[in-house]
Amino acid sequence: MPRRGSCRPRPWRRGCPPWRRRREEGEGLLTTLQNYLFDFGALGGLILATVAFLIVAIAAIATFNEARVRGEWSKFGVVVVVGVVLIIAIIWLATKASEIL
Repeated sequence: MPRRGSCRPRPWRRGCPPWRRRREEGEGLLTTLQNYLFDFGALGGLILATVAFLIVAIAAIATFNEARVRGEWSKFGVVVVVGVVLIIAIIWLATKASEIL
């Protein structure tokens, strides 16, 4: 059951603003530019996630080589765990950013 006073996308409810989609299609130059900015923002988030993945992978490979030579496997485990948490956080933030835009 919805909370009192919440606006849901139902046309029969009074007092709610008209419900619109975030991205409108072809209503002028300003709307087209807003859609392009949304696309570039989403692309920037994907690029950031890709760069983070590559940095974590390079660090994990370097730490693996170091752990194999020295036998310090705990450092390798820490790098892998922190890297996985970092990648999950960046993907989550990119997803939230695309919802906000």
